Amino acid sequence: MGKQAEETPLVVVHFGQSARSRGGMRTVQDLFLRGGVPGVEQRLFPVYEGSALRTFLLFPFRLLKAAAMRKENVVAQLHTAEKGSFWRKWAISRILRARGIPYVVHLHGANFDDFFEASSPAAKRRIAEFFEQAACAVALSGSWKSWLEANVSRTANVAVVENPCERVVDPPPARSGKGPAKILYAGIVGERKGAFDLARAFAKGNLRDVARLEFCGNGEVDALRAKVSELGLATSVSVAGWTPHDEMLRKMEDSTREIGRALDPRGIGTTIGSQLKTLMWLFGIHFLAKNWDKVMEIGAWIYKGIGNLISYLGIGEEGR
Repeated sequence: MGKQAEETPLVVVHFGQSARSRGGMRTVQDLFLRGGVPGVEQRLFPVYEGSALRTFLLFPFRLLKAAAMRKENVVAQLHTAEKGSFWRKWAISRILRARGIPYVVHLHGANFDDFFEASSPAAKRRIAEFFEQAACAVALSGSWKSWLEANVSRTANVAVVENPCERVVDPPPARSGKGPAKILYAGIVGERKGAFDLARAFAKGNLRDVARLEFCGNGEVDALRAKVSELGLATSVSVAGWTPHDEMLRKMEDSTREIGRALDPRGIGTTIGSQLKTLMWLFGIHFLAKNWDKVMEIGAWIYKGIGNLISYLGIGEEGR
């Protein structure tokens, strides 16, 4: 029996988004599934199905599947955000506890604090229990950890795990040739995420002739396109909207190489991080420049929660 138990690998089951979904939560989830930990099997258990109707119709079957899943050497990782995303994971957590399966809460939602404050006293108690009964709750930053401990639960076991990203080129090779450098913004498009600041900085720096800027990500896409037009950047700045993961990686690799060539044509620089930091100072985005080391740790895939259409039983969009 002992030998059999030793040969059974630990399985981490990620309760999150299906392949039909878009957004930062799926990006982080996919990085776990592709990377993971040696000797630990990573599996996906989709809860949000990419559309409101499909999620609503399939969710009862997902609950039944959760009730029937194996429990030996299994840890559940509940990727959750606010509103419908939370209530779906809360329902699953009840099943996991009844079956004796430990779970980890991975909080993604950038608007979770607003969701909590707007909840009823009874809902707040359920939210607190959800975190307290988890083996561990993962927050994306120290500020989120502090907020959870001060507002949701003082007894929850909260750890900080910043969002990962895939390393593309480090250091970028110097390239010969002429032409504008390519700068890529990858993440949720919004004022809070700095997308509009970057467009304004690009215009302020008068970089139209030396660089091309591309925004990839969902969010306030139409508003950013209007701002690009207003700034007179239509020929040097493009807003692509949501971009599939494989295409994004290709764009990231191409962009880092082009930036390296433009800023460091003789190959003097050591990392793309230092070169991008220089750009931040030139553009006047001092906050990013001062905190660039932390920005690089968190990664390129930054994003905010997507509002749910219905806030109770998971009919709406999954946050982040």
